[in-house]
Amino acid sequence: MNRNLFNPKTLIFYSCLTLFINSCSQEVDTEEVFADVLGVDPNTSLDCTGIWEGSPLCLERNEALVALKKLDVLMIALEENDSSPEGMNILTAAINQRQEADKKYFEEFYFQARDIYQEASNSIESYNSEKSSNISSQILYLQNLLDTFQLNEAKGLLDKALLANQSNQDLIKIKNRIEVFDEVSSLNINANNELDKKNFSLALEIITESFNLDPSRKDTISLKDKINLEGNEFFFQSFLKEAYSLTDSSDIPNARIAFENAKKLFPNRQEISTARSYISKKSIEIDLKNLKNKLSTSLKNENWSTAKSTLLSMIKINPLDDDSINLLSRVEKLENLEKEISTITKQPERLSSKNIRDNLSRSIANAKSLNLKDENKFLDLLARAEDILKKYGSMVNLVIRSNNDTVVEIVRTTTLDPFEIKNLELYPGTYTIVAKKKGMRASRLDINLEPGSKGLTVIAQCEASCTVAQSSSTSNLNIPSTKITQPIETDQNTLSSDSIPSGNYSRYAKLNSSSFSRTIECNRPTNNRPYKITLQVTLTDSGRVRSADIKSIELDGSYTTPNEDDQYAAVVVKNALKKSRYTVTSGVDLPELFQIDQTLKIPANFCVE
Repeated sequence: MNRNLFNPKTLIFYSCLTLFINSCSQEVDTEEVFADVLGVDPNTSLDCTGIWEGSPLCLERNEALVALKKLDVLMIALEENDSSPEGMNILTAAINQRQEADKKYFEEFYFQARDIYQEASNSIESYNSEKSSNISSQILYLQNLLDTFQLNEAKGLLDKALLANQSNQDLIKIKNRIEVFDEVSSLNINANNELDKKNFSLALEIITESFNLDPSRKDTISLKDKINLEGNEFFFQSFLKEAYSLTDSSDIPNARIAFENAKKLFPNRQEISTARSYISKKSIEIDLKNLKNKLSTSLKNENWSTAKSTLLSMIKINPLDDDSINLLSRVEKLENLEKEISTITKQPERLSSKNIRDNLSRSIANAKSLNLKDENKFLDLLARAEDILKKYGSMVNLVIRSNNDTVVEIVRTTTLDPFEIKNLELYPGTYTIVAKKKGMRASRLDINLEPGSKGLTVIAQCEASCTVAQSSSTSNLNIPSTKITQPIETDQNTLSSDSIPSGNYSRYAKLNSSSFSRTIECNRPTNNRPYKITLQVTLTDSGRVRSADIKSIELDGSYTTPNEDDQYAAVVVKNALKKSRYTVTSGVDLPELFQIDQTLKIPANFCVE
């Protein structure tokens, strides 16, 4: 407040009066101005304590003090924020009214002082309200002037408005807009020029700079929207054009990238749906074309695995393609047959097994049923397989010399009781000859009967020890030959020895299962596979087992060679059978010794912990 407007006596009164309200050195606390009347501490010569606290005179004095404090706040705010002539007039009038009210207060006419203080406050509030309404109108008018580019008129009006309210934030913002007005106008012109040149990126960069200087300027906002709209449309069409072009050139991955860029700009446009369908259709056509080319190459190279995977991909794209489905079936057959035939022809010595020969013959017949024409590699494989099968289909002589005291076993083929000489006819392949005698360690020899060869002579005998050796002499054999076509694989018990009386005795001897089970002894667990084992068992007429020898082991066709566990389980069975008993039919005239073939089924994992 301008204290020069008061005479010295008034100033002394004002200082003393305010001392009763608050310290002169303190600012007025607006939160205390409107406190309850009874909460004001009068601190004057008037005794308002005790029984006088609620007296009418004390209440009037407190009301006057509250009105004074309110007026003080309004006068200080008016002096600090309004330097206009109108504001100075209102302030002067308020000072005069205050002087008059202060006089009434010292004369203890508190209700009159209160009313004058309130009248002065009402005058200031009325002025402030009218001024506030005028400033709002002026702000709207100033904004309109800037929007219509009347810069000079806006400057003049703003200067007058700031005199009345220097701290108004809206007026300050308008002042800032006026200061950058010319710079923004220049940037807008440059942005518009770049837009005309279709330099959308540069135009957007310039208009963004302009927008940051004055976000409220309407022509800037309008131009920014125009640049975005035209730029987006331009880039949208460009991306779509690029997507179609790349699709037509079979560059589907990059076509999809261009499509996604267009989709980000206008995801709901009809052109997006049309482009998606076009790219998808072309992609399928290109994929099928590439797959067909890949299929043609793999079929030409007879790469059945690649051909199969390619056909599966084609069927996945078009599940109703019967040609591809039928071709897939043919390719799978070719792949399996080629694998089966190749496996056997790479190890022709395995053709000594009847099962293997039968499997090869069956595979050749199945392959020929496919009417092969262009499968040159496969046809060459079939020709080699037929030639090998023919060579290995002619038997070769094997002469075995012994001492009439040795059991000779041809593993997985046959077992021969003691003899002096045997002339056998076997299919070409590899064989293992075993010489054995009770109480002695067996001896074995692997031989290979080459197809078309004159044969071999082997000496197998147990004297001081068991030995098997190949002899270089194969001539001057005047003994009849015996054809060994396959291991005995039937479940029927058959007689098989020249030294035992002939006759079918199997129906008169039955294995006692309980005695067999009790005599099984496993020293370790086995991981053997399931198979059939045939043993030649020599029995007495009372059912005791004199000997048991393994004649053959019949495994599944997919694994024809017994492994270590298979063989161990077979030995366990053989040993158990030797200790078993047979039930012999009574009342039948049986030889003292006779032989039967006993076939048993061995389960997987025969020996367990």
